[in-house]
Amino acid sequence: MGKFISQIFFFLLSGLILVHCGSPKEPAGTPDIQAELSKGKVVASQGSTEIKEGYLDLIVKVNPNVKRQITNPLGKKKLVENLMEQELLYRESLRKGLQNDKDVQAKMAMFSRVVIAQALIDKEVETQAKGEYEKNKDTEFNQVKIAHIFFSTRPPPPKIDPKAKTPPQNAKEDLEKAKQAAKVKADEAYAKLKGGEAWQTISDTYSDDKMTSKNQGEIGYVTKNDPRGMRLDWAKIIEKAFAMKKDEFSEPILAKDGYHIVKVVEEVSVKPYDEVENGIKFKLRPKIKADIMTRLTGGNKINFFDEEIKKLGEKPAEQPPMSINPSKPGAPGGMPPPQHPHPPKDAVHAH
Repeated sequence: MGKFISQIFFFLLSGLILVHCGSPKEPAGTPDIQAELSKGKVVASQGSTEIKEGYLDLIVKVNPNVKRQITNPLGKKKLVENLMEQELLYRESLRKGLQNDKDVQAKMAMFSRVVIAQALIDKEVETQAKGEYEKNKDTEFNQVKIAHIFFSTRPPPPKIDPKAKTPPQNAKEDLEKAKQAAKVKADEAYAKLKGGEAWQTISDTYSDDKMTSKNQGEIGYVTKNDPRGMRLDWAKIIEKAFAMKKDEFSEPILAKDGYHIVKVVEEVSVKPYDEVENGIKFKLRPKIKADIMTRLTGGNKINFFDEEIKKLGEKPAEQPPMSINPSKPGAPGGMPPPQHPHPPKDAVHAH
């Protein structure tokens, strides 16, 4: 966490919230963001120093992935603790005039170049992301919340022979028998639902998905191109869900893992842009970067004049590319790439 926070502060290149006391002189060229940092309620204080909501808002703006962290109280607490520590260190460094140290200024200048260089990609990603959302929102970002009652077609595992060299496999007859039994069970449950019995009662009694059966069988949101759903051969299930209205349920549908009776909990809706923005940008960034580099280089390769590099030949052994990290003097390892959010969790439950 501490390492992450130090990176955030290099990105900000700014002063921190110094309250009830005189602020030491900021480094030359530092953006004036004191007004932003001072907005909102006080989140935490230590002595005369305060962290306000504006501080967290600005960090989220610099790195949107922090937003997920601060929705968790424990994660937010740890973040604020590190912010407070960093601020106190920053304040003392300013008091001692370390902002005027030539090495410190060199590191700041190098980090500034990295941030500005990445800004070209960031701006293009920002420009294209909304268009990508509008283009795909009816397929990729349409969602429907569903529940299911599940009937597994998996037969009981065969008995293990300790003398056997290979694990035992279910016979074809066992597989077919389990499939038929699941169909009978599913048809019986479906008939009772049609007869007016409560969904929760049938889920408790019949569903083989014990993780969801106690909660109305809810498995969350699915999209038309849900990747996990496709792996489970849920194409017919998802298609049916998108065609139904709230509280309607389907006949038993066979998928890779068994039969499912599906119910719509919430009708079709489009995910808001702010919920999928980071995922879209994550997907767009590599291509946009490649396109920009193709344009900037004009297809020209790098000419190496360093003799040690030339000895490696045109195809050196593959190694992770190094980048500049002015925060670690003498260390070749560079500033990490921008943090990206994990893609939204698939709602489909795997069995």
